Amino acid sequence: VPTPQVSSSVAQATAVPQPEVVASVAQARAVPTPSAQVSVAESRSVPQPQVQSSVAQSRAVTVTPQASVAPARTLSAPAVSATVTQPTAGPESAATSTSDAPQSSATTQSNRQDNRPEGGNADRAGQTTDQPDASSNNLGLAAGPDGSNTPTGSPLPIARTPYNETRERPLAVIIDNANGYPQAGLREASMIIEMPVEGGLTRLMTIYDNNDPSEVGPVRSARDYFYEFAKNKNSILVHDGGSPSALAAIERSELPTFNAFSNGDLFARKNNQSAPYNLYTQGNTLRSAINRLNLQENKLVKGLIYRPQETASDNTNITTTYSSVYSSGFAYVQDLNLYRWVRNGERASDVSGEAVYADAVLVARVEARPIADDPEGRLYMPLRGGEARLFLRGKEIVGRWSPNGGVEFVTSEGVLVDLTPFKTWVLFTPTYADVSAQ
Repeated sequence: VPTPQVSSSVAQATAVPQPEVVASVAQARAVPTPSAQVSVAESRSVPQPQVQSSVAQSRAVTVTPQASVAPARTLSAPAVSATVTQPTAGPESAATSTSDAPQSSATTQSNRQDNRPEGGNADRAGQTTDQPDASSNNLGLAAGPDGSNTPTGSPLPIARTPYNETRERPLAVIIDNANGYPQAGLREASMIIEMPVEGGLTRLMTIYDNNDPSEVGPVRSARDYFYEFAKNKNSILVHDGGSPSALAAIERSELPTFNAFSNGDLFARKNNQSAPYNLYTQGNTLRSAINRLNLQENKLVKGLIYRPQETASDNTNITTTYSSVYSSGFAYVQDLNLYRWVRNGERASDVSGEAVYADAVLVARVEARPIADDPEGRLYMPLRGGEARLFLRGKEIVGRWSPNGGVEFVTSEGVLVDLTPFKTWVLFTPTYADVSAQ
């Protein structure tokens, strides 16, 4: 293929003339100042309005009061007559003589149709007929029990001390009671709920409505019955996750909760403890969150502090055996009038080494059974109420509990015991658990 011949030519450069720019400025023109004329009219006096008033001549008004009094009229005295009849002889007249009766000081004879003496002149008040088997030393005393011949009279009621205070909206914190022992925040709690969980162990729920703890934990997961109790008490539930059914119930409910899964800034883990037994929170942190979210509900509580009757049974030691690996109980300390927590047969303490005490202990029976096909062996435990025993001031009071307001106790005599003034430890005891008291 022959190589093509290529030729190129460049035209000579042609100069492009610079464009001429011409600018002209018009001469300045003076703008005439506008003429303004101002005229002021002469002032005119405004005549004063003419006001005329006329006052009529005064005229004296004379009022002459008149009063008329009816003439007095004499009323005739009413005619009164009385007929005195002699007593009618009856079956008792022969045996009873009116001459032996005490004389009356009345000025008018009675017209009664009997032979009984006039009243008001007995030599002593009250029942005047002596009973042959009655003792004069027992006059006015109530009969003794079961027909006792040594009556003691009706016992005086025990004086109760009134209380009146303001409580905050409760915080209900679920804390561990297995590898998390000893716990923080037990001493500040106004109520401690101990409930069984899977594995024969228990978990605690501490209630704060009077004193908030500086620290509380280890915080653990929720179960359905913990949620149910917190809802009945109008608390704010504090927890670290929970069982599927408990989380579903929380999701459906309007109960406010602080879950460590979604409120992590309220919780902190300790490096010297292993998870999940190292999650803690603080009372002032939780209370600040309540105020920030406008969840606070203070209320005034008042009433009378209950005291058991001296005739109640004496019981100073309580033990609840939940399984072969765990038991919880209390020993009454008479000098302090308090119950000390006994855990697995040993006197228990909190994380600071201080003894844990309660004013009252309530042992409440509950139904508990494993949930079918639950791989973790979780329990079904409805809070419906049932038999209960209250231990207070070394005495045992038998009655029943109900879930009203969280937990409520009524004695077998029907007396509602206000638990608010007491720091109460509630042992929710399954029907299969062994409970002993001495």
